[in-house]
Amino acid sequence: MIIGITGFIGAGKTTVGALLKKEFGFKVLSLSSTIRDELNRRGDALIRKNFQAVAAELRNEFGKAVLAERALKQVEAVGGDWIIESVRHPEEAVAIQKTGLMLGVVASEKVRHSRIVSRGRAEDEVALSFEDFKKEDLHDRNLVDMDKTLENCDFILSNDSTLDQLKEQLDALLKKIRS
Repeated sequence: MIIGITGFIGAGKTTVGALLKKEFGFKVLSLSSTIRDELNRRGDALIRKNFQAVAAELRNEFGKAVLAERALKQVEAVGGDWIIESVRHPEEAVAIQKTGLMLGVVASEKVRHSRIVSRGRAEDEVALSFEDFKKEDLHDRNLVDMDKTLENCDFILSNDSTLDQLKEQLDALLKKIRS
């Protein structure tokens, strides 16, 4: 089984992937890791604008679904149950849905802002005020039409609450998918 995960920054995509790995034995591959590898190869800073620039460059050169297509080749060669995290572009989601399904993770703006500030990743540029976060969030949404990516998901998880409630949602979702 292949599940692509999408959602806005701070929604909990990585948390969902980690839970699916720990609780259900999935392997995890992040589309962001492909971009991170390229930034490291170039010696560029691991900041959000560089991630976005490299992703746009790859999509313009090789097609809008390139990151998902590369990930699918990797996971299909290994086999088993996989999570492909950080799906952003609608065409990446379409590519994944040819052999798997898409899961959207959503959370309120306030919850997402709080999470990115507390996790302190350099690429999140955590000095953002809530107002700056909302502007950056809108930019991200429009950059690759994330709203469309989320709208076309097979399932949506709400991640505004506790980790235990998220686990319960995942358990119910997997029972539904596997039945």
